[in-house]
Amino acid sequence: TTAPPIATQCFMLSNMFDTTAEKGPTWDQEVRDDVIEECNKHGGVIHLYVDKSSPQGNVYVKCPTIAAAVASVNSLHGRYFGGRVITAAYVPLPNYSTLFVDSTRATQPLMSSAQALQASFPTNNVSNNFMTMPGLPR
Repeated sequence: TTAPPIATQCFMLSNMFDTTAEKGPTWDQEVRDDVIEECNKHGGVIHLYVDKSSPQGNVYVKCPTIAAAVASVNSLHGRYFGGRVITAAYVPLPNYSTLFVDSTRATQPLMSSAQALQASFPTNNVSNNFMTMPGLPR
């Protein structure tokens, strides 16, 4: 598929949450994680901002490439999230960079909390590593 002429590597998701209904201290982290995990299926995310004060439930996303953004937008636009229909709209890169100055330096792919935890604690079986070390009895 070819990218629409207005496509950029940045987009805004709307209707992702209702600030009046969200509960708990980490609801914004849960929204962030869900968006990252979905976008990681389509090329990744290098910057993300959950606008907790947005009455429209906006989440701003910057992908590493236009192709990754197009794939993510195509996957998310019109989809249900928490009982709400998500809309996705491209944001011109200069506008995004003005809104989020730190995004201009973002190059590393983001991981969700679960992905970061998994990366911190690999599931290797430690006893197997010791068994294969030379000089140890088997």
